[in-house]
Amino acid sequence: ASASSVPAVLAPWQPDTALGIGQLQRFLSKPVAYFFNQRLKVYFSQAGDDTIDDEPFALDGLQRYGASQSVLHAAIDPAMVDVDRSIAGATRRLHDEGRLPPAGFGALVQTQISEQISALAASWHEACRQWPLADAQHELRHVGAGLLIEDWLTDLRRVDAGRHGRLELLNGALLTKDGALRHEKLIPAWIIHLLANANGLAMQTRVISADAQPVLRVLSREDAAERLDQLLAALQAGMQAPLPIAM
Repeated sequence: ASASSVPAVLAPWQPDTALGIGQLQRFLSKPVAYFFNQRLKVYFSQAGDDTIDDEPFALDGLQRYGASQSVLHAAIDPAMVDVDRSIAGATRRLHDEGRLPPAGFGALVQTQISEQISALAASWHEACRQWPLADAQHELRHVGAGLLIEDWLTDLRRVDAGRHGRLELLNGALLTKDGALRHEKLIPAWIIHLLANANGLAMQTRVISADAQPVLRVLSREDAAERLDQLLAALQAGMQAPLPIAM
């Protein structure tokens, strides 16, 4: 499109329907990309500079994540009976589908993924035993900054008598090399956490990752609502012009 076809000032943004949790999560993770996607219908390539080299003996970051995610899904499948057997079967499928490097390099990656997912799945299953799923589903609703967000909470858990919790599984590192928490990785869990507490559920959230298990504390209804209002106001502003940084 030519420069003249792009409006100098965008019309005020107001969604036709209620927002879902995923929309706010995507905006807060990549606010500039979300603005261009939603307001200008411009989509950026997901390929990064670090994936230019086509090295047949290793997986790039995205390929390795996809491979390990496939194995993780098998390892936490509720219908799964034997974790080790499920992981072994999933890693064999990676080999059969040609998603691993050739020869001994593939065997090495296969072993690394198996060990990584085995440890992560063990942490997840132990956390699930500690916090069993509650039976009820909860409709979540909040109005702030002129926006309505609605969604369902389907994975609420029982911490103990009268207290609720939720588990978020993260495939990957949550800490930097210096041991600092990568807060941007907590955005998906944080949005659900705020919305649940703003609806009066008094819920804590525990994030399960390979290198850390931080817990988001219970917030008062008023505190959670105020924080959620701030994020919705940022979304409203970020749909009129690109925000300079991620929230």
